[in-house]
Amino acid sequence: PLLGATPTPAAAALAAYERLSWSGLALVVDVDGHALTWSAVSVEEDHVQLIRTHVCPHLNLGAWLNRLLNGAAARCVRMSRRDPRGSADAEQSLYDQLSRLLASGGPTGGIVELSVQTPQWYQNLMLPPDELGDFCAPLVRQSLVEMQSFASALAAQGTTAALIATAAAGPLPGLTAALEDHLQRPAIVRAPLAHD
Repeated sequence: PLLGATPTPAAAALAAYERLSWSGLALVVDVDGHALTWSAVSVEEDHVQLIRTHVCPHLNLGAWLNRLLNGAAARCVRMSRRDPRGSADAEQSLYDQLSRLLASGGPTGGIVELSVQTPQWYQNLMLPPDELGDFCAPLVRQSLVEMQSFASALAAQGTTAALIATAAAGPLPGLTAALEDHLQRPAIVRAPLAHD
């Protein structure tokens, strides 16, 4: 039976708090098909409260996947002079591979291998994780601007004690690294994947 529900940012903050306790305000970044969302969550001992959210529809998961798709397709064109976007099946297959990559937690440090196949040709793409980050650099910059704007609006709530990336937002190429660089300290806590 359903006992209750909690917003994703509060659940992510609670899960992260069990790994690394803090007191005060936490910023939680999440992404889905609708938007990238920044949330402010207050954590005091066992009490977690969602304070405010900032929704960024232009940074939704589809925007990240389209950047990755266009980057991978451009790489394919440089290698083979063939564009996978010229075939609906090849484009969809590439999109699905990238979607599965992010859903599984993103690149884990090794080369990302993608394949493009049409009835007339086949191309294997080997992409270093840094290159995926380069594809998404404009979205990362926009995400940082949105975070800064949101954090400024929260100044009266106190200082931010933690920054949490949900299992959906953590794998976005370049995002957590850019946030750590921006904060000039490793302060990102990734919420565990649902199957962890």
